[in-house]
Amino acid sequence: KPIQWALRAILSLIALSLILTGIVQIPYVQTRIVTYATEIATESLGLEIVIGSVELHPFYRSATLSDITCSSEGVELLCAEFDLKYKGSDPNGVYEIGEIKLDGVRFFAESLDQINAVFAIDSDGGHSNSEIFFESFEIRDFDWQIGDSLSGNIELFSLDSILFETTNKIEIGEAEMREGEMVINIGGYEILNASTDVDGTNLLIVETSIGDARFENSKLDLTVDVFKASGMELKGEFETIRN
Repeated sequence: KPIQWALRAILSLIALSLILTGIVQIPYVQTRIVTYATEIATESLGLEIVIGSVELHPFYRSATLSDITCSSEGVELLCAEFDLKYKGSDPNGVYEIGEIKLDGVRFFAESLDQINAVFAIDSDGGHSNSEIFFESFEIRDFDWQIGDSLSGNIELFSLDSILFETTNKIEIGEAEMREGEMVINIGGYEILNASTDVDGTNLLIVETSIGDARFENSKLDLTVDVFKASGMELKGEFETIRN
């Protein structure tokens, strides 16, 4: 009997997942989901967002969003397809995202100042301790343009094992403490076939770049294992500081 009860429980869960999967494909339910997802995304990100369609897969804890448009103050982001797989939180309270994949991305901005204005972080001192872990983040077929002169394309941009940490206070060294800082650890990155054009003339083509990175207190520590671009190869550790 225990085995029979276990089999019944498993079959019931499978049946429930199939029913939920079928329900979310109903046009009316799809419309409500799209409306709700758009409202939540717009409110949380502070951007004007339009989502064409949403496909939910409860059994796999995944979702696919199609024909997404995000815009604000002269900056516009278009995405043909956005795939997300959610895993949940581990025993330590770390939120885990399995995979994020974007395909067919187009980014337009009138100037660098507008990009900084849109994506600037407003710090109000209300930070709380939190950690979010992403198994992987991937963008394919990414076209971008800034103003009339600067543009480019990236065939593949991917990150692996990304950990975001935000705390009320982070210890720097042994004594100095900063409030509301964010630390980002990137276990690995890969860039394939990235080109940059200025006024229609190609400036640089990165064939491939592989390495890892860490961002903390406005400082980026980058370790490059492989970098090949326009007949040039290099590797090593680099540091940049954002003022």
